[in-house]
Amino acid sequence: MSDLLFAIALIITSMLTMYLIVSSGYLNDGQPDKSYTLNYIDGLRGWAALFVVLNHSSSIPSLTAIKTTWTAGSFLFGNAGGFGVQIFFCITGFLFSKHYILKEGAILTEFFSKRARRLVPMYFFASVFAVAIALSQIDWLAIANRNSLFSLFKIFGFGLWGTSFNLADFNMYSLIGSFWTLSFEWKFYLAVPALVLICQNNRKSIFVAIAIYATMMLVDFIGGVADIGKFFIPGIVSAYFYDKIKLNCFLQKALSCIIPAAIAMYLSTHHKQPYGMVEFIFVGVVFFIITITKPKYLCYDFVTKLGAISYSLYLLHLSVFFVMANFVVVRINTGSLSSLAFTVVACGLTVVAVVVSAFTYRNIEQRFMIMHAAAGKATTPKMSYKSR
Repeated sequence: MSDLLFAIALIITSMLTMYLIVSSGYLNDGQPDKSYTLNYIDGLRGWAALFVVLNHSSSIPSLTAIKTTWTAGSFLFGNAGGFGVQIFFCITGFLFSKHYILKEGAILTEFFSKRARRLVPMYFFASVFAVAIALSQIDWLAIANRNSLFSLFKIFGFGLWGTSFNLADFNMYSLIGSFWTLSFEWKFYLAVPALVLICQNNRKSIFVAIAIYATMMLVDFIGGVADIGKFFIPGIVSAYFYDKIKLNCFLQKALSCIIPAAIAMYLSTHHKQPYGMVEFIFVGVVFFIITITKPKYLCYDFVTKLGAISYSLYLLHLSVFFVMANFVVVRINTGSLSSLAFTVVACGLTVVAVVVSAFTYRNIEQRFMIMHAAAGKATTPKMSYKSR
């Protein structure tokens, strides 16, 4: 089976699963907020997560005990994973610029409280889950060494001190291989106060742009991985022009139709540098067009709900793949799977990952978000940087 058919099968299966979950009312969180206008961003986030899952699904044979005659024969999967990560960074830059960096009276204490309640509980759950799986594969006494203990420190330290994780001779990449990008997100959050101060002091736009660019490059330098931090910048720029550019109906629909075709061509093209300048320009232009056209095909409820559970899906899918593949699939079939059989298995593992992510979103992420909302109503307004 070709890579394209494999990808189409996995995408259709994932979307159908989300459609059934949403139709069941499981993720129903009350009356929809009609004033909310960023559904297309939620939908885009869902697609970004799905692209990352697609990339890692092609690596199931190398990350688990499953044997198959199927092999990834193209760069489609790597391109999809890279594009998903780049879009995640653009979305982060966009949302935090729109709601905090470029917003007068931004309450930074509220910003950090909201981010902590939104991200930390699920991150710790996913980390504990992954470590527990790893411990089931090794002798517990084998981790009583400096390298393993430091890996645990790095995992529960949000990757800020490195993203190479090994417990004894077990490589944690097969469980938390997607965690490496999160350290850049955390560093961006730490840079937000400086960006707020710069933008709210009404400096000229050129100095703001230079400061933002310098901050992003500093994030790259600290992280030790070149060319990553700059992908926050298209989001920041798009937030600045948000609602400033008005398109007529024809042009809006035309650009909206061009975007999927452009992305398909991008994913099918070989890229020597996954996070290079060409990729930066392409992703930046695509994201900017999306923010000014607000495509309706990103606003379907099951697509936006996929965006809602995307954080859980991003954190958990590799661990779910590992558990289901090593403890279920391999015990049922110890032989080598054909290409068709492996495609069916990969789609099945993805269905489980989506279902588990919907469960953890509702029972972990959503609970803490509700707690934050309740706490916000019970407290008095805090002083912002602007008012100080």
